[in-house]
Amino acid sequence: MKLLKLLKEEKNNVISFIMTPIIGILLVSFVYSKVFVENIPFGVVDLDNSSLSRSIVQQLKNHPGLKVNYYTDSQAELENAIKKKQVNGGIIIPEDFSKNLSLKKAPNALILVDGTNMIIGGNALGYSSAVLGTLSAGIQLNVLQGNNLLPYIAKSTLGTFSYVERTLYDPQSSYIRNLAYTVVPFSIQMVFLTQFIIPLLIEKKKIFSSIKLRSKEGIENIFNILGRILLISIVSIISSFTALGIIGKMYRLPLRGDIVIYIVLMSLFFINLTAVGLVFSSFINNNVYFFQFYLMSNLVMIMTCGVTYPEYMMPGRFSQVVRALWPFIHVAIPLKYLNLKGVGWEVILPYINSGLKYTLFWLPIGLVLYSVSVIRNKKGKLMDINENDNDVDNEVNIAV
Repeated sequence: MKLLKLLKEEKNNVISFIMTPIIGILLVSFVYSKVFVENIPFGVVDLDNSSLSRSIVQQLKNHPGLKVNYYTDSQAELENAIKKKQVNGGIIIPEDFSKNLSLKKAPNALILVDGTNMIIGGNALGYSSAVLGTLSAGIQLNVLQGNNLLPYIAKSTLGTFSYVERTLYDPQSSYIRNLAYTVVPFSIQMVFLTQFIIPLLIEKKKIFSSIKLRSKEGIENIFNILGRILLISIVSIISSFTALGIIGKMYRLPLRGDIVIYIVLMSLFFINLTAVGLVFSSFINNNVYFFQFYLMSNLVMIMTCGVTYPEYMMPGRFSQVVRALWPFIHVAIPLKYLNLKGVGWEVILPYINSGLKYTLFWLPIGLVLYSVSVIRNKKGKLMDINENDNDVDNEVNIAV
């Protein structure tokens, strides 16, 4: 009966927490669903104009990842086209390129890419480098055969030292695998703080100011808060896992790892968000102020969670400061490692330990600050009552 009553009271929040992670990750996945980046605008500066340089240009045009649509005779014009976003990269083949190659002078071709977009720029560089590397290997093979080496000896000589590249977990360097695992806890965090825990604690603070905490009514309200938090946390964990499962089926997003680890990480995340709610609701009486603060700081949370910018690249002890101030960093990276790589407890435990340290520090502080704010509100109400009584006594005296 109590569960049904809680469900009825929190009906709107339950629906919101079911839909938010699913809609959020579906939207992001739809926008960034293209796994392969293709038809990247690419420019050419062919100063050699030889059969070899034309062959290079033709091979670049044949590559499905590149769209050769800009030709010029000046490196400066190509650089200007990249700056104006007309193309995302280009190649400069210098004069006498073919001649110097025949003279075995190892000529150089220059590849320029726009580095403002890592995904597009990196793919443009990779595609063009693959074309040049393939042509270079073929030319070296022809040179060796031209020196009276038998074909199989030339191939074995050329292949004496070789290497291959293999990118694990995210071979396409896609947006979706970088963002999807972060969107789920981020969207839940926003709704949990701005629509649920802060408004709930502000409302309960007013009630606690009018009753005794140790009274039956006070204890019932405390258990009511705990019950609501538990209900919303369970609903959110189930809906977030469901959201990842849906995207896994629709866009082949990896969903690996132990589900128990997922539950532990998310449960600890909700405990830490509750601690944040206690701290802020202790000195805020209007949720609008917190909502404004959250809107201003949410971009900072994303940029400092370790997903878009690695922790080891942060200056000094900055990452430790972030870990101490906000709980998002304790869940963003481990969730990505868990789902994308399928790591076990040995990798996740350090993140759980840091999350527990956050809990042990901020939860007691939040409880103390919230209790103090309730006591202050009680004293404020008592002062108002006394002042009203004094005003009534003064009115009676004046009437007498």
